[in-house]
Amino acid sequence: MTRIILVRHGQTEWNRVERFRGRTDIPLNDTGIWQAEQAAGVIKARFTPVSAIFTSPMSRAKKTAEIIGQVLGLPVEVLPVLGDYGFGEWEGKTPEEVKQAYPEQYRLWFEQPDKARIPGGDNLAERRTQVDAALDSLAAERPDQTIVLVSHRIVSKIIALSMLGLDNSHLWNVDVDTGSISVFERKRFGWLTQTLNDTCHLKQ
Repeated sequence: MTRIILVRHGQTEWNRVERFRGRTDIPLNDTGIWQAEQAAGVIKARFTPVSAIFTSPMSRAKKTAEIIGQVLGLPVEVLPVLGDYGFGEWEGKTPEEVKQAYPEQYRLWFEQPDKARIPGGDNLAERRTQVDAALDSLAAERPDQTIVLVSHRIVSKIIALSMLGLDNSHLWNVDVDTGSISVFERKRFGWLTQTLNDTCHLKQ
């Protein structure tokens, strides 16, 4: 049984004020570092031994992964497919700015995300194919191991949809908050979702 512990990176300033982030490399803020530390503590207490930690190449995810790695005594490996969803011309803009400049595509992104085409951005179907292939490879290469994946909001949502057997039109039917932990296990019949968007460790 392969177990995947999916962690969304901790908070950044662009999470706090809500700007489209994508491939813009925004570091964790103090809250984000604290969230990563809390996630690391939960993983050590509940899920060890962990065999490997894979992360997006973005600094906000890498820092989160490194904090977890320090607690678990493991190195961090970059897995490019975990990188954030590219938002092209929307990056750095607030939702209101995007809504004003790209009204139809903005509407589609939130109402029919599988049909939206973000100018200069990623394609949801293509990213889903890449993510699915990576999950299958990890399960085949690491049977009976527990691994940690650190990624971003949209890619974490894509992973959750894959695990739940839902298509891309359901992107907004799942949520994955900063610093959250989701746990999936590979069974003979496929993936089993144990927890999704667990943030209990972030309650003060």
